[in-house]
Amino acid sequence: MRQRMTLRSIFEPGAGAVLVTALAALLLVSCAGGGTEFVTSGMTAYPTGETVSDNTGMTAYPTGETVSNKTGAAAQSGTDASPGQQSVTFPRNLAAYLHRELRHEAGAVLRVTDFFDTEALKEKEGLTDEMLRHLQMAKPLTEAQLMTAGTYPVEILAGEMSLNTKLTVQDTTPPVITLPGVLTVKRGETISYKQGVTVTDNSGAEITPEVNIDEVMVNMEGTYPVYYRATDPSGNTAEAVAQITIEEAHIPTEEENRAIAEALLEEIVTDGMSAQEKAAAVFDWCHDNITPRPRAVNWDTVYGIYDGLYYREGNCFTSFVTSTYLLELLDIPYRRVTSRLPSGATHVWSLVQVESGWYHFDTTKLAGAYCCLLQTDAQVNAYAAAHPETGTDRFRFSEEGMPERSTLEIVESSYRTPAMRGTP
Repeated sequence: MRQRMTLRSIFEPGAGAVLVTALAALLLVSCAGGGTEFVTSGMTAYPTGETVSDNTGMTAYPTGETVSNKTGAAAQSGTDASPGQQSVTFPRNLAAYLHRELRHEAGAVLRVTDFFDTEALKEKEGLTDEMLRHLQMAKPLTEAQLMTAGTYPVEILAGEMSLNTKLTVQDTTPPVITLPGVLTVKRGETISYKQGVTVTDNSGAEITPEVNIDEVMVNMEGTYPVYYRATDPSGNTAEAVAQITIEEAHIPTEEENRAIAEALLEEIVTDGMSAQEKAAAVFDWCHDNITPRPRAVNWDTVYGIYDGLYYREGNCFTSFVTSTYLLELLDIPYRRVTSRLPSGATHVWSLVQVESGWYHFDTTKLAGAYCCLLQTDAQVNAYAAAHPETGTDRFRFSEEGMPERSTLEIVESSYRTPAMRGTP
């Protein structure tokens, strides 16, 4: 017959022995229940031989992972018993499915489950997506860390277990260059190559692109490529190519060319000059003012003269048509001659007639600061031989229909005034 005890009877005299007896019986019943768990003063022993300390010790598993018990309770299964949530039991060997190091792309979304082989956990341990959602990081990484390349320690909480790993943030994503499309400008206009061009990068850094315009002929009609290159702080590089179209801003006329030429001759030629002196004045202006650039439009004479007189840029064709146009206005006879350069290009210059005969007249800037002003055949051939890089046949041309050249070398002082001399 069992004795009925009330709260009051416990505190009555002699009741202490009864309480002790009851508690002892309860402990014996618990131990006789057939379980293999023995509760001691905070230490739990498991059949596998694993040992988990209650609060300060670390648990060593066959995988080599270390799991600490944060709460002081025996963490046999890693039970997540957060208030208000359904209890989740994680396997004791959860660490075996943990990546020792996770490589993560900067700027990408990071999930706690990324640190685990979740497919294996589902297949071998029977975990579900709902259960995996109970995993959490003890201290989430900041947005700045997730955007910055580097390695960071990570502590993951799985119920009462704590697992340690590391996250390596890497940036292998190149920047993105956005171009505005085909850029169209008028010849001679100022061009802003970076206008409308944007560069974005997952690092959030402000990146200014490099621009290569080596193939753009800003004063010659046509469509040309513009190359852009952007590099982010991690060294990732992106390249893009845009198109720029140069349109003719103005269609020149013969009347315009004549007006510009006559005004120019008023400045460089004076009354009483000899043909040699006039030719020298034309040479000096063309040689010194026309910058060598490929500008000729379909070898059109009107365009070529306008390029030389107005834009003051061009190739040998521009120099030729500009100089001979001025000579023609001065009534100085000339002949057009051409040769073939080593590059396969055609070189054009002229023969002009002055008081002492016909001479070579080439206002193009030549290597060695050579001025081909009223030169004999012997002089131009000697120059070509001394500068093979320009072509030893630079001044060789067809003699058919050409006037005989003078062999008399003209002394410069005989046709150049001190004011004209300068440095061609």
